[in-house]
Amino acid sequence: MYITDLAEESDETTSVDIHEQEVPSKHQQNSELITMNIHDELTRVVQTNIDLIEWYKHNKHNLTTCDVALGDHYVKRARSVQNPLTLMISTDGKPMLKSSRSSLWPVMAVLVELPPPVREYESNTILLALWHSVVTPDANVLLASVIEQLAVLKAGGLNVHLQERGTTKFDIDIQLCGGDLPARSKCNKLNSHNGFYSCTKCLLKGEKCRHCNRMLYKYKDFQKLRVKDRTQEHINACVRLIEKKNNKNYKPFGVIAKSALSDVISIPNQSVYDYFHLCLEIHVNFLLTQWSLSLQKADIVQSDDFPKCPVQNRSQARIIFESCRKTIEFCKLALLHFF
Repeated sequence: MYITDLAEESDETTSVDIHEQEVPSKHQQNSELITMNIHDELTRVVQTNIDLIEWYKHNKHNLTTCDVALGDHYVKRARSVQNPLTLMISTDGKPMLKSSRSSLWPVMAVLVELPPPVREYESNTILLALWHSVVTPDANVLLASVIEQLAVLKAGGLNVHLQERGTTKFDIDIQLCGGDLPARSKCNKLNSHNGFYSCTKCLLKGEKCRHCNRMLYKYKDFQKLRVKDRTQEHINACVRLIEKKNNKNYKPFGVIAKSALSDVISIPNQSVYDYFHLCLEIHVNFLLTQWSLSLQKADIVQSDDFPKCPVQNRSQARIIFESCRKTIEFCKLALLHFF
């Protein structure tokens, strides 16, 4: 397996590194990795939204009460610098076609300093890297160039020319890295949710259920055993132990290898769960299914005039729930219907 760098300039403002990784297989399929120039992408977003960034800096308390910009971790750092620029990173794999094994793994970021939902507009979303292949990427291969660029920006800052304001220096930091359970375990280099020691917050080993053949992490075991918290220092110590043993099958406390993310964030504190996948797509879907089965005809008739329902009646909503389950439309409808 080899990696070839073909550094190319896509235009005057954005450069792209293209890596082609040959995957040994019967048909010699190639894997493609495109890494964007993060300096140029950040400059573009800041120059476009500088007025909104300045406004939100002084008005975020009036706009919302639950945004990440009001969290303790962000507030503590923002007080120590004059012009912060903080990235929230996410990644996940998606198949290109249902009939194809080929998939895309984008690595994207948004700025905390932009107010929601503006920060998630397409024009303000920053594409950091993109992997295309029939095989899933190794997390360190996917993130290596991204982390390297972010480490340089964290150390030296970002100078942006803002026309009449002149050149302003911004301090770069990473707020968090998010994803669903498989993506998180891949990027964190920790055991997946069906293995021992898979929790990123504590060192609870877990228990294999003989009846359902699943891993169980019981809260009563957590209380009884007084499990210690997992820390970045503990992860680093496990990595050193793995390197000393020189055994790929050795996984102390569920640590598989060193993660590239460890260079820029604390995995236990800043590698977060994906709210959409875990709450909306799984738990809300399950709850609504159970509730719909328990509804009586009289209850449905009585709730036909529910004021927040975006459809004519609850019966019609139930039909939509059945047809839209496990889709984005279902999750949007659930939010409108119940919140």
